[in-house]
Amino acid sequence: MTLSGLLFAFALGLWLMGGYHSSFTTINSLGSIFPDSLWSSITLLGDTQVAIALLLFVVYVHPKLLSATIIAIIPTTLITHSMKAFFSMERPGSALPEGSFHLIGKLLHSNSFPSGHSATAGVIATFFLVIAKNTQQRLAIVCVLLLIMFSRVMVGAHWPIDVLVGGAIGLLCGLTCYKLAKHYHFCKSALSQWIAMIIPLYCVFTLPFHNGGYPQGHFEVTLIIAIALLFYLNQLRNQWLINKRY
Repeated sequence: MTLSGLLFAFALGLWLMGGYHSSFTTINSLGSIFPDSLWSSITLLGDTQVAIALLLFVVYVHPKLLSATIIAIIPTTLITHSMKAFFSMERPGSALPEGSFHLIGKLLHSNSFPSGHSATAGVIATFFLVIAKNTQQRLAIVCVLLLIMFSRVMVGAHWPIDVLVGGAIGLLCGLTCYKLAKHYHFCKSALSQWIAMIIPLYCVFTLPFHNGGYPQGHFEVTLIIAIALLFYLNQLRNQWLINKRY
């Protein structure tokens, strides 16, 4: 909740100091220092399909996160898409001259505010934050979240205010839905958990055919998700061996 408030406050501060387009050129130009493939990979981590698949790293030990994710997808999507349609803000590709900023991937024109990738990343980051064991892990998660958020500026798809507000919305939705899932014991039975597992497994096995808009980072992200799947399967195997032994 505190982090969400800080992101909203930073967004407001940017708007008051320099308007809606504030700090875009500075941040976007910094992105050109690093390879386009790096920012492509990072920004794809905010893709909904990829983000859900990442839960395979933790969902075996924390099955409540799965039900919380299923619940959070709906309000997060509704809020971000409704705001995009209502405000209908131009993206950098429409507001700035062609070639005046660093662009990675497809040139986008409309519905800039807020960032959907940042909102999705905020939801998933919330779930990792609530299960983090220490301050170091929480700081690492926040850093990854900020990287994903600002990668949207680096690739030229969003203004800084878009990603700050999107991330804040995702954090709020994620925390609220986690509390609901925990309070009402969604997916409490083993059967319901296995049914819910269809969603992340579907995301994993269809990822090779998924067009996230950034082909330069597709291989790296697919590799990360493959590792997540192997990690999950190894946990299942270890539990099966323990059951077999006893």
